[in-house]
Amino acid sequence: MQSKVKLLILMLLAASPAMAQKTAADAKPGEVIVKGKVGNLNAPRQLWIYMGDEKWDTIPVKNGEFEYRKKTLLPAYGAIMVKYSPYYPGVEGPGFFSDMSLASVFFETGTMTINAPADTLRTGVQIAGSSLNAKHREFWSKEGALVREQKKLAAVFNNAAAEQLQSEAYLQEYERKNEVILMRWDSLILAEVKKYPDSYHTVMAFYGYIRQRKPDSTAAIVIAGQFGELYKEQMRSYVRAQSAETTVRIPVAPVGSMAPDFVQNNMEGKPVRLSGLRNKYVLIDFWASWCGPCRKVNPDLVKLYRQFKGPKFEILGVSLDQDAAKWEAAVEEDQLAWLHVSDLKGWKNEVAQQYDIGAIPQNLLLDPSGKVVARNLKIDELEDQLNNLLK
Repeated sequence: MQSKVKLLILMLLAASPAMAQKTAADAKPGEVIVKGKVGNLNAPRQLWIYMGDEKWDTIPVKNGEFEYRKKTLLPAYGAIMVKYSPYYPGVEGPGFFSDMSLASVFFETGTMTINAPADTLRTGVQIAGSSLNAKHREFWSKEGALVREQKKLAAVFNNAAAEQLQSEAYLQEYERKNEVILMRWDSLILAEVKKYPDSYHTVMAFYGYIRQRKPDSTAAIVIAGQFGELYKEQMRSYVRAQSAETTVRIPVAPVGSMAPDFVQNNMEGKPVRLSGLRNKYVLIDFWASWCGPCRKVNPDLVKLYRQFKGPKFEILGVSLDQDAAKWEAAVEEDQLAWLHVSDLKGWKNEVAQQYDIGAIPQNLLLDPSGKVVARNLKIDELEDQLNNLLK
């Protein structure tokens, strides 16, 4: 199979960047027999299987029944997949991802069964013969409940009324509830690692926790230290590598560089170009009407703008809104009298993507030539900067 297809399919396994680690540290040569039934699957549909060794195999299947055996390093993490539109390398036809369903699996020495009531692996899949699968699915169930709880909380927050987003008590309560969920998540993974310190299942659970939860590296190192000797240093090294990658990441438009030019429409549908604001200091403010922290700082930003607005200073707000009415209402309610632009694409706002904005609020202060003077200034820091620059 083409290397690009292999790379993309690895991403679909979703467990974590750990897929680069092809097998467990304690893997030993062994044979696994995988058999079962997936609905009434027949050709031309195909059944594919992957066991962590960068090789996908097809399995003959008739009326949903199949049997497959392989000698490889075990335990291994991989997947079984139904391809509804057959894929033949080098042959014209539907793309690899045109139609498929996939279930991730831990493979262990011995006989395993995989059964699904219908011609899909998205729901109703039953896997037997692997203790790692049983442990991991129990953990996934608990972790999934926390993730859903956090998403539900975020959805309520994103749909909150403007007066709620301007309420200190409301924002504090939201932050408290979110922190409670995160603490429960931390406790869940810590308890799992302590319970199974030498299990490959907890290795994969830890990778997923780091990827999704993005904990403080110090806290993550503490959890990594609870693994047994087999995996402890491997997990610590992974945390350090992730921390270093985050630390050295160079932002788009770092201080001292020229800010990339852009053009986007204002509320009247007229284009506003960044370079058209040359000869004055410009604060590019990335925000949105649904962003509580953004709305929280707006009153102070309004006071600062009234103090410094004029021929030497301007603010250009770039909104990550999708709803024009909510965007306009927030500008009016918060009395944001500066320039505003948006393409109403939310997180896919082209300027936000151009500047690699992954969280808001964020800001950049540019000098009259368009060069970045500072990034992500707090209100008091911005006031000090402007006092010095506009003397």
